[in-house]
Amino acid sequence: MKFIELDPGNQLKLRKIAMPVSLLAIGLLVSLVLLSLNGAHLVGDYLPLHSILESFTIVVAALIFSVGWNAYRRELPSNILLLACAFLGVGMLDFSHMLSFTGMPDFVTPSGPKKAIIFWLAARSLAALALLTVAVRHWRPLSSANNRYFILAPVLILVACIHWLFLFHDDLLPVVFIPGKGLTAIKIYFEYVIIAINLISALVLLIRMRDPLPFNAAGLLGAVCTMAMSEFFFTRYVDFTDMYNLLGHVYKIISYLFLYFAIFVETIELPYNKLHQSQNQLKAILDAMPEILIEVGVDGHYHYFHAADTAVLNVSGNEITDKSISDIMPPVGGEILFAALHECSEKGHSQGKQI
Repeated sequence: MKFIELDPGNQLKLRKIAMPVSLLAIGLLVSLVLLSLNGAHLVGDYLPLHSILESFTIVVAALIFSVGWNAYRRELPSNILLLACAFLGVGMLDFSHMLSFTGMPDFVTPSGPKKAIIFWLAARSLAALALLTVAVRHWRPLSSANNRYFILAPVLILVACIHWLFLFHDDLLPVVFIPGKGLTAIKIYFEYVIIAINLISALVLLIRMRDPLPFNAAGLLGAVCTMAMSEFFFTRYVDFTDMYNLLGHVYKIISYLFLYFAIFVETIELPYNKLHQSQNQLKAILDAMPEILIEVGVDGHYHYFHAADTAVLNVSGNEITDKSISDIMPPVGGEILFAALHECSEKGHSQGKQI
């Protein structure tokens, strides 16, 4: 079937993430069965644990932004920058969610379940929509480095508007949690919408993986699948401190790590691998050359030496490196070579001079 015939390169990457994603899916099913049978027990001292889990995700979101933003180069796809900027916004919303959690000191307005949940939903929505966007968009480079700011600015404006609405006009927002009863229907349905967006992103990525791609689609697929599983836990909890809530946070951290490694490979590891391959290719070409190749600075010092057969020299390559022309060559030959170097420096070429 053409639909499932993946490109060999993408298929290899998919195999690497298939096992961890499968284990996470099995873990979700086992957890649901056990918690249904034994009840979703409350977690003692959940506030500090929640702060630690959220702090970890905020750090990973900041790393995603830092790597994507600072690794900019001309051929880097604009979608990397889009993800980086979006997850800066996600990290900021996660930070506000953490500060709004029940038991935390007042963050502009009193902390509580409604405030924490709406910041949570905003962060999850931004993450899901950003991943859907990059799954659908073409992965093309930016035309100019300055265009990065046209991606960053709307994200910062959106996050600022969300904070203005949530902190000062929360009366306009729907009820998402009722103490003693749990989540309201609108909150649960909203989570299912986010799950649906993540699953659509997964389907789009799978379809695109039939062809060679200029990005790590498998890593993004692992991220959106794990995010969908995380969101499912958050449709189940009745109390903010029960096991469903804890497992949802753990799965969220794993989804962020999938995304971070996908961006890391694309922006840092892959270019270094290409550089290593180029160096090996250049070395093979040099080894095949019968001539001696020497790099000399304008000051007459040898910086690099290569010869397939060092027996043609009276000294070894190690003896030449960092020494000067005057240390190696006779005076007449040294003067001619110095003159040629200066001529190259001034004119860009030298015709040389016969001895």
